[in-house]
Amino acid sequence: MNLYLPIKIALRCIIHQRSGRFAGFIALLSLIGIAIGVGALITVSTVMQSLQGRLKSTVLNNTPHITVYTTPDHMRDLLKLPHVNAAAPFINRTAVVKSGDDVALVNVQGLDAKNLFIVSDSHTENFLPRSMPGTGSYALIADAALFNRFHFVFDQKIKLISTVNARYTPAGLTPSSRIFTLIDYQPSLRDTLILNAVGDLEDVRRLFRLKDSEVCVRLWLDDPMNFEETEKALQAMNLNFEDWRSQQGDFFRSVAMEKLSMTIMLCLIVIVAAFNILSSLSMSVSSRIHDIAVLKTLGMRSSSILYSFMLQGLILGGAGALIGIALGIILSLNSNALLILLGVPAGNSLPVSPDPIRIFVIAISAVLLSLICTIYPAIKAASADPASNLNKA
Repeated sequence: MNLYLPIKIALRCIIHQRSGRFAGFIALLSLIGIAIGVGALITVSTVMQSLQGRLKSTVLNNTPHITVYTTPDHMRDLLKLPHVNAAAPFINRTAVVKSGDDVALVNVQGLDAKNLFIVSDSHTENFLPRSMPGTGSYALIADAALFNRFHFVFDQKIKLISTVNARYTPAGLTPSSRIFTLIDYQPSLRDTLILNAVGDLEDVRRLFRLKDSEVCVRLWLDDPMNFEETEKALQAMNLNFEDWRSQQGDFFRSVAMEKLSMTIMLCLIVIVAAFNILSSLSMSVSSRIHDIAVLKTLGMRSSSILYSFMLQGLILGGAGALIGIALGIILSLNSNALLILLGVPAGNSLPVSPDPIRIFVIAISAVLLSLICTIYPAIKAASADPASNLNKA
């Protein structure tokens, strides 16, 4: 198939718009719209993907991936389950922390660092907080959000109060309380509703007055999102468990919905731009109906005319996609500076890295949509009757 003539005609029709400046303006507008849509889609998808990665490493590192309600005697068996990288004796209960007139609920987690079981190719520091407290130290590593809320400082002593296993005394029902020292912080969201603190398992067990049989097992997965296969294996073992979704599921669902809504809105920009191509080509066909009749009379095939008009849309869509790719990559790589310029409090900079596969899919989708919008005007041009249109100028 010789496409030289259809390509030449397509380029000539784009450059010289006989239907007037308005059709040329519509064609230019469609190119700009596709470029903006593709660029915005690449930027938003890249930034949102980086944000989800940051949230996963920040939030889910402090949240048990899976908590199995069984005794630590089964840890070696649990370590053999798919996607499990580590297992340790674990306690997670809620206590009250009070500072002045302000009080807050804190998830106090107890970890037994001495009995951490890991797979052979993993490292201990990947699972335990830095400066892990020792038994008898009554020390805690708390979320940064807890430090910010109460203006705590390192080595500050705080009182934790628990109503779990409260005891009756002559003064009435007396909750358990212990003084803990804040020795370090762990990354967290600034305004999170769920505050966490990590201490030694034995110290936390004494705070809540728990029996040894009430200690459960915490599992770390190679990827927190790969929990389905692990949970099927736990169900087969008739073990009770819960995963990170019980604490953070709603938050991650809201982030995913935000990403979806932004993607839909940006896709609409590309769709509108693609329909502008349809309008531009329809006007081009109407203004060139005499030229089409002459070409057919001279022996040009209908298929060549069809290809020439489809190539117009393909060229506009392709050019818009290429400009959009360049725009999207530039904006993605400078997204942190852009957020600062817009006055958005971004905190620590995001490690933004554009994904070539995602960029390719977005660009190809825009080009294909542009090509689809050329079908109607191209068929209209190819099916034009030369006999009835030769006298039309």
